[in-house]
Amino acid sequence: MCGRFTLANPAAAFNAMPWLTDVPKSLPRYNISPGQQTFMICDKSGLVVRSGQWGFIRKGAGSTRDLLINARSEKVLETPSFSESFRRRRCVIPADGFYEWRKTASVSVPHLFQLTSGGPFCLAGLYDRFGDELNFVILTTAANALVKPVHARMPVLLHVAQAMAYISAPPEAPETRRFFQPFATEEMRSHRVSNLVNRVENDTVACIQAYTPPTAAQGHLFS
Repeated sequence: MCGRFTLANPAAAFNAMPWLTDVPKSLPRYNISPGQQTFMICDKSGLVVRSGQWGFIRKGAGSTRDLLINARSEKVLETPSFSESFRRRRCVIPADGFYEWRKTASVSVPHLFQLTSGGPFCLAGLYDRFGDELNFVILTTAANALVKPVHARMPVLLHVAQAMAYISAPPEAPETRRFFQPFATEEMRSHRVSNLVNRVENDTVACIQAYTPPTAAQGHLFS
């Protein structure tokens, strides 16, 4: 799955997409969470960046816990909540990192995944309109070798150059499935981060910084 992601360098992301116009100014985002607004590119002309809320709204939803935030790419055309959006309303979401949590017997340990270049990529998504809002979900696929020790699923990542091809590809065409392959392991890196990212109100550069837990000896020294 994908439950949090980053757009720490929005200028670099939009500069990598010269086919965009009317690019908005944005502050860095280090902990984009379900229910929050961020940018998505959703027109087949590839010219417009729009603001969208992360998560499709379930009928009778009372909180962000009720949002549908991910869609399994393998079954997207067979899932009623997502099939029409995949056929008619695909989008990409600019990003430069995403988080996954490795569950242990007692805690969940957050990790940040990025490209080895540190540069931007796009998350493959779908969008729809709920009332006056545009809302999106992120497609997921099987984890690659880097992500798998932490989580069995990962978001569908696209190189920036693939964004327009994903948005405009024929939905039923077999070649469209190529976008759903796990991203190349050798093009990614990861590191453990602190539990700051667990709280949605934390949106600072500290969220993405590498974290090494104190050893037992250090804990005794400073206790």
